[in-house]
This record gives sequence, structure tokens and C-alpha cells, in this order.
Amino acid sequence: MNSLRQCHKLGMSHYLSVEKKEQSNIDMNDSIEHIFDKIRVLDVDGYPPAYIDVGKYRLIFSHPIMRLSGDIEAHVRIQKHND
Repeated sequence: MNSLRQCHKLGMSHYLSVEKKEQSNIDMNDSIEHIFDKIRVLDVDGYPPAYIDVGKYRLIFSHPIMRLSGDIEAHVRIQKHND
């Protein structure tokens, strides 16, 4: 069973299950809202950040913003993927 940890972000309180690194992988078949929520919720200390593996690189996301257009803007760090 996953342990729960309380997270305070933007004045809201959420309970999050502790994610394993592989659970932080973004499923590009999810809705844009779900992708945004995954990046936002994992963008706290103590959680592995949301990411996408692209070839030999890993794109790691933080600081997401949902635009009125429905697009997500976020900071991206690109690093060589180490399997």
C-alpha cells in the first residue's frame, strides 16, 4: 500500500500517494488536463518529477502553467537517459 503525504500547493491541500520514479512517466495518450495535473502535483520536494523519455533523452517537467488556450507551458530540463 502506498503511503500518503500531505502537500500544500497554491493554497490547496492534497493528499498524494508516494510515487515511484517510473510512475512519474507522462502518458501522452492522457488528456491535456491529466498531463497538467501530473506535472503540477509532482512538482514538489520529495517526489520524482514528471518526465517523458524520447530516444536517449529524458525531458523533465516543472513549473507548469495551463494557458487559456488549453496549452501547457512548463520548464523543461533535458538530460541523457540512464537506464
